Amino acid sequence: MNGDDFLVAVTFLTGTFIGGYGSWNSDATVNASEEYTLEELGAASLLYANEVRDKDTGVHYFYNRNFMCPRYNADGSLYTD
Repeated sequence: MNGDDFLVAVTFLTGTFIGGYGSWNSDATVNASEEYTLEELGAASLLYANEVRDKDTGVHYFYNRNFMCPRYNADGSLYTD
């Protein structure tokens, strides 16, 4: 493989990684309601993890400025109402 072939291969792979496979996602539809479905549980604080609940599913989540993750029971199942 000479230098030109290598450059073409790297350019193609870089474009594929950055651009993604758009044709795979073109038929995807999102069935999300426009209503905000999370409700705050307790007082919101920027320093600590806060808890919210999804009104549709009842699943509880912990979040702060940097992350959001579901709350789990001791047996590993999702904490729900």
